[in-house]
Amino acid sequence: KKNKPVNKPYTSFKVDEKLPIVDEPTSLDYKQLLQDYELNHGKPLKSVNRRKNSTEPKVDNCPHCNAPREYIYDNNGSKGQYLCKVCGNTFTKNKSKNTLLYKCPYCNRALDKVKTRSNFSIYKCRNNNCSFYQNNLNSLSKEEKQEYKDNPGNFKLHYIYRDFNFTLKNLKSNTPNRPKVDLARAHNSLHTIGYILTFYVNYGLSSRVVSRIMNDIFNIKVSHQTVINYAQA
Repeated sequence: KKNKPVNKPYTSFKVDEKLPIVDEPTSLDYKQLLQDYELNHGKPLKSVNRRKNSTEPKVDNCPHCNAPREYIYDNNGSKGQYLCKVCGNTFTKNKSKNTLLYKCPYCNRALDKVKTRSNFSIYKCRNNNCSFYQNNLNSLSKEEKQEYKDNPGNFKLHYIYRDFNFTLKNLKSNTPNRPKVDLARAHNSLHTIGYILTFYVNYGLSSRVVSRIMNDIFNIKVSHQTVINYAQA
């Protein structure tokens, strides 16, 4: 069994290898759909026949075909989901007309948006039969499977995609001053720098402890400030 780092403080930044499948919504016109319905059925499509005590949907139009409110059902008992009688699509109140649909590249199931941050949104595949999830689950040891059962939040087994909402132009304008050290011109070799960053980043050791390790084990003198400079660079 391979040795694993005892501390992984940066696992939340892990990026999955495959990008999601992106489906762009087709542009629908409710007026054309109504004409097609009347042509195929020989009669116009009636608006929603609401019961006396039923509530009006809290939306004005369908985001898929722009059908007005009179063709929209309250699809799940005032819990926020609606159904358009014209195009047959379901939607929620805050769904944008141009929303992209992200699908898992392993099982083709639609991804759910699980978190929204200031600069990105997190999408997750919740399909327990997904090959990506099953492979990760089967790779766990007996002890890890028990821990996963007790604390599932400590594991990232499902496919996850982060959709960032900033541009390279925004990144450039927000980039801080250049670091003190240019790694291409560093006095130590990239191999040595790799060891330093492994101890400092992957294992979460302090810069002073890393400095002592490099001196005691590798006989390489590196100040704790140099460790910090390498990490910033």
